[in-house]
Amino acid sequence: MSMTERPATPGRLVYGCMGLGGDWDTLPYGADDIDRAEAAVEAALDVGITTFDHADIYRYGKSEAVFGEMLSRAPGLRDRITLQTKVGIRLPEDGGPGLYDLRGPSVLRRAEESLARLRTDAVDVLLLHRPDPLADPEELAGALSSLHRQGMVRRFGVSNMNAAQIARLQSFLDVPLTVNQLEMSLHRRDWVEEQVLVNTPAGAGVGFPAGIVEYCTERGVELQAWGALAGGRFSDPQAGPAAALVARLAEAKGTTPEAVVLWWLQRHPAGIVPVIGTSRPERIRACRDAVGRSPGRGHEGVVRAVDGRPGPAAPLNRPWPALPRCPALPRCPAPLRCRASLRRPENTPVRLLGWRQPVPPTAATVAGSFEPARFSITFRCDSLCGYCNVWQNDKFTGYEALTLEQGRRILDELHALGVRYVDFTGGE
Repeated sequence: MSMTERPATPGRLVYGCMGLGGDWDTLPYGADDIDRAEAAVEAALDVGITTFDHADIYRYGKSEAVFGEMLSRAPGLRDRITLQTKVGIRLPEDGGPGLYDLRGPSVLRRAEESLARLRTDAVDVLLLHRPDPLADPEELAGALSSLHRQGMVRRFGVSNMNAAQIARLQSFLDVPLTVNQLEMSLHRRDWVEEQVLVNTPAGAGVGFPAGIVEYCTERGVELQAWGALAGGRFSDPQAGPAAALVARLAEAKGTTPEAVVLWWLQRHPAGIVPVIGTSRPERIRACRDAVGRSPGRGHEGVVRAVDGRPGPAAPLNRPWPALPRCPALPRCPAPLRCRASLRRPENTPVRLLGWRQPVPPTAATVAGSFEPARFSITFRCDSLCGYCNVWQNDKFTGYEALTLEQGRRILDELHALGVRYVDFTGGE
């Protein structure tokens, strides 16, 4: 079916067009670039994607230009898709630095230039790409209102902004901000940890804007997740324990790893809309089930296996067997409350440690706590949700740490298992 014949299907994915248009330079795009872009867009339409996301800076404007050329070749397609683009970033020029620019006149000019490249009279959504701390919000709001009155932009949104920045701009606008695009994925999951690690030492290391998910959900602002496929790091089952688990879940559900990773985002009650940016048609088609099928339950267990904080790069010969995974993890709804206790027969209390703080006050204390001795590991859950009835009933003994480095590696492995806290205590 050609692009002009295919009916639009309301989908829960957005196709990000950053990869279209050739190289990241100012050289003209060629016929091969147009062919590759058409193949990618065809694949997106085939799986039911009808929203296409751009930015004026993508490939120095060539992504928009290639897409505009495709629209001119497919009469009627523009009326059946949602076209979204972004302004607000200026790429480096004449040896100078790049910068964020949300001055009113600049936004007007760059929006007009995007429309010209896209060969359309209007875009459905215009996003402000990044916050500009020097922008006058009243002037910016005036520019957006002007674009709206002229019929050049139907709706507005933002990208990479926190709740206070959105609220400040909205106070000057007479049209609602309807989208916030943020980096969210199974790999970049601090947006989940920000919601869970409140009032914990580990929460201090989370950089995601606090409360933005709740703010957007309460106000009906659509959350779009850019980088949703995490650069393909979960598509290869050999890439690590999380990728292997994704592959097993995909096989069990009769789908692809890409669909599982996208389902994980879509399962969140905030109604997150993933943005996929691959330009390879086969990977785009691998996302089909994220548009046409409900994920159901069970895929949430993916996060339990993610080792987002790598330990020492070099392998370590260890005198203990592989640490066992808590048996509740594949189905546990509260993995970030998982805790492990390490106990030694000697009375050598150390202290409670957050997973980002594996070293107690002095190196000597750590070394002392990891003198050659047998100790036990007990997994328990602090959530008391009753979901799995696992509560201090999985005890594994017989591990022996010989050096400070080996002790640190134990902590690394516990984190890879989904454990977020470790108690060091003396006595059995």
